[in-house]
Amino acid sequence: MEISYGLHITQPNDPLQRVHWEQVVRKIADPPQALKQQVQLLRQIRTIEPRKYQELKRELPYFCCSLFSPSVRRKENFVSISSLVIDLDHLNQTHNLQEVRDTLKQDPGVGLIYISPGSEGLKVAYWLKSPCMDEGLYSYLYKSYVKQFADRYHLHDVIDWKVHDVTRANFLSVDPDVYYNPNAEPIDLDGYMQGMQEEGMREQIAAFQEYARQQSKEEVHDEPTLTDEVLEQIKKSLDPQYRKTVKKEIYQPAQLDQVLPDIERVLKEHGILIESIKPIHYGKQIRVTMSPYWAEVNVFYGKKGYSVVPTTKSGSQKELAQLVFQLLDRFFYSSPF
Repeated sequence: MEISYGLHITQPNDPLQRVHWEQVVRKIADPPQALKQQVQLLRQIRTIEPRKYQELKRELPYFCCSLFSPSVRRKENFVSISSLVIDLDHLNQTHNLQEVRDTLKQDPGVGLIYISPGSEGLKVAYWLKSPCMDEGLYSYLYKSYVKQFADRYHLHDVIDWKVHDVTRANFLSVDPDVYYNPNAEPIDLDGYMQGMQEEGMREQIAAFQEYARQQSKEEVHDEPTLTDEVLEQIKKSLDPQYRKTVKKEIYQPAQLDQVLPDIERVLKEHGILIESIKPIHYGKQIRVTMSPYWAEVNVFYGKKGYSVVPTTKSGSQKELAQLVFQLLDRFFYSSPF
């Protein structure tokens, strides 16, 4: 059974790899040193500042149960999905985590259980008998099945009710005791849907959505602040060899900011949108999109004026980068800069 695996969830159009569940399970059970240190750091700061924890958690590698084409985690690229993952958040605050884990291991349908990156919850996966290629149908299945799961195990208070779409990502963690059963009894989607009365299905979905609304209201946003100094001390305690990265000064000529509106206009005239702009030394790294493709170019300003350099990155579209280069090069050549 294939799933999608990514490394940089915060990067737009992060390219995904197709991997098997066994590969992800091995990384969780016997993680590389870098992942181990990342998770150790997260578990140290989780109670100090939840907001910083959420920010750093997004630096972890992740997987998505769906397959995409092109291999970028977007709804319009969705191909199929073969499993569902249930989040049990803050489990250890109201339940005995180990007892819940042991109980779920007895469920013949559970294919995977591992402890969350913050160590206070569990991720629980179920397999589908055959891939689902309809994102709306999957959303209905997820809401109905998770509501039944919550009723069966009395876990309504710890389930994350806000996630139910096909693009949902799950971060890797460290758990030597990860439970994996590739031969778990899969959910027969057709049989499940046929066995549900329409009225019962509607009631379960309505209940799911109500739990999600209540959960959103209960979220607390007032959090303590974790200073950079404290964060550095934690990193040093985890790794004696750790050295703080000194950020380099990036020189940005004022002319670059002045010309950005013109660059955006020129590209937009040809159906090309700017997705992000990153400062680099004497220049700007501009990522553009023309659905479903993306590309990057670097625009520099120096003694000889403006210059444009297309870049090549994994997953980018070479032809789009060349088109942007030609448009901007012609613009700068014909403009009185």
